[in-house]
Amino acid sequence: MDIDSCMLNGSDEEVEAVMQSDDVPGVDHRSLEEETLRGFARFLPGLSWKATMDSEGQCHVDLFFDGRKLSRCYENIPHNCFRVVRDINDLISPKYSIRVYAPTMGDDTHTFVVRPTRFWRRFDSSASPERKALFQDIDFLNEAWGLSQSIARVSGFSLFWRKHVRHLIIGELIGLSVATVCSIIAFGISLLTNTWYFEKLHASTWKIVGTYFVGFAVASVPVGLLLPYARHLIVAVLVGILGGITVYTAVGYSMGEVNYFIGVPLGTMIGSAVAVILWREVQRCS
Repeated sequence: MDIDSCMLNGSDEEVEAVMQSDDVPGVDHRSLEEETLRGFARFLPGLSWKATMDSEGQCHVDLFFDGRKLSRCYENIPHNCFRVVRDINDLISPKYSIRVYAPTMGDDTHTFVVRPTRFWRRFDSSASPERKALFQDIDFLNEAWGLSQSIARVSGFSLFWRKHVRHLIIGELIGLSVATVCSIIAFGISLLTNTWYFEKLHASTWKIVGTYFVGFAVASVPVGLLLPYARHLIVAVLVGILGGITVYTAVGYSMGEVNYFIGVPLGTMIGSAVAVILWREVQRCS
């Protein structure tokens, strides 16, 4: 049974099976813009696009379909994938139309159905009210995900908050969290060895702990400022390396000896490792 016949005459179980298959596009709410476009291109052979990233982390996309062009600029904010779906729907109308399969709205991945407009007219006129309720207009996403408000419309202070202050705070929280972990390790070593002053380092446990907090607090400033551009792994690793080198340079300075042959490799290894872990966690949760 094809999709059209299933949606019109199939049982609820048959419809559910089709909606869970690869015969319809699914979009995870964490997907990036181009991932969403590639997913829909399978069902819209005439769909093409050009995408570029600017220095502020914004994604500029030119969409092309059936001789038409639609240009959009997506700020680096969550759920752009659904803004992309909404814009694809605008571009392909009135020839085609996209609807969302309502039962998946509570899941991480939403299912969509792309059909010719003439099919949707037939569907609306012949399907039962219960069946029609399963397939909502794309505007349903605006209410579900708050897509109607564009970041371009908010005030100047709100824009500054979104782009800079908020990321600085996130950077500081990350830095202080790592400093806390390092301090716990330092205290653990002191307790196990009953040593509270390290002759080779010319520093007490308290000085080492204080240096961790000061160093990570300072390193978190550039990390926070660069955070909006760290949506890609390579940029995230570079940001982590910058933070790591800053921390271990500060540690060396506090102990009266800045050894770049130790600080740079150590900061690079630890900073990049922390960056990869945090980047994967952000990708999973965002």
